[in-house]
Amino acid sequence: MTYPLAQGHNANGKSAPTVVRPFADNSASWPAGSMFTNVFDLSRFVIAFMNEGKLDGKQVLQPSVIAKLSTPQIRIPTSTGEKYGYGLMISDYRGLHVVEHGGSRSGYGSIIKMVPESRFAVIVLGNRTGVALNKTAEKAMELMLPLKPKEADKPKPELPMSESEIAGYVGKYGQRSVSYEIILKDGKLFLKQGENEVPITKVGENLFAVTLPGSARPMQFALVPGADGKTEYFHAGLRASKKINK
Repeated sequence: MTYPLAQGHNANGKSAPTVVRPFADNSASWPAGSMFTNVFDLSRFVIAFMNEGKLDGKQVLQPSVIAKLSTPQIRIPTSTGEKYGYGLMISDYRGLHVVEHGGSRSGYGSIIKMVPESRFAVIVLGNRTGVALNKTAEKAMELMLPLKPKEADKPKPELPMSESEIAGYVGKYGQRSVSYEIILKDGKLFLKQGENEVPITKVGENLFAVTLPGSARPMQFALVPGADGKTEYFHAGLRASKKINK
C-alpha cells in the first residue's frame, strides 16, 4: 500500500512522525473510512452536489438524492443545534447553512465543508492520524464568505445533580468491550479511562464535560436515556456506547 498513495503518519508530541505500518485494514471500518480518493476527485463530487447533481453539463446524480442526503434526520445528542442527515452533518454556522463531514483513521484525517447557497466548499485532506486542519478550513471560509463575527467560547456553568441521578449514571459503557466507565468517588462522578480518573461536570440536559489529560479543551458527551427513562447510552464523537450493567 505505497504507490501512488500518500503515506499515513503518526506524530505524538515532539517526536518525529512515523509512517503507519502496516496500512490500516480493519474490515469493521470499511463502510465508514476506507474510500481512496484525492482532492481533485472530491472537488468534482462537491461541485455536482452543489449544482443539484450536474457535472460538466450532465446529470450525474438525481436532485432527489442530493436533497435526501442533506435533509436533517436527527439531532446530534452532544450538540445544541447540529443535526445529522444521511452521512452529513447539517448546521447553521455563523449565519450560514453548512453541510459537512469529517473523517479520521490511522494515518489520515479529512474534512469537507459545503455552503450550497453560496456555491462554496472547502476540502482538507491530511496524512496524519486525526488531523483535520479545522482552523485552515475556517480561515478559507472567512476569506470567501460573509460570516457573522465569531462568538467567544464561554465556559458553561456546572449544573447540580441529585444523588439518584448520579447513581443512575454510574456504570460501564461499550459494545463488545468497555469503552467508557463512570465511577463514583466521594459523592462525585469521574470518567475512568485506563489509569486516569477525570471529574465530570454536568453542563446541560443529559450533557456533560470532562477535560482529558493533554487536552486544551473539554470533551463533551451525552448520557442518553432509554424508553424506561434509565441511562442507556454514552454518546461521544458521533458514536454511541451501550450501558453494559444497566
